[in-house]
Amino acid sequence: MGQEPLSGAPSTHPLNMPMITLNIICELRNYNDDRTLYETTANACIPQIKMHVHGEIKATLETVTQDGARAAQAVFRWTLGGGGPGWEEGQG
Repeated sequence: MGQEPLSGAPSTHPLNMPMITLNIICELRNYNDDRTLYETTANACIPQIKMHVHGEIKATLETVTQDGARAAQAVFRWTLGGGGPGWEEGQG
């Protein structure tokens, strides 16, 4: 999903897709009482989002490498303060 990367561009992971997916699931749950209907998809989004949280620099990065490392070549902005409760390395 999303735009195909340019030839030679490093593979990155954007924050927008798991965030948008969770938002859509939240909205759909307003019309369906079955809380388990989208549970698998929602649960798959959480680790994808946590890849973008970098407590060591207290930031959530919009784009990271496929393994969650800070994308050196990417222009990014800090979207949220990181390092809050539950976001520490290995917790969640």
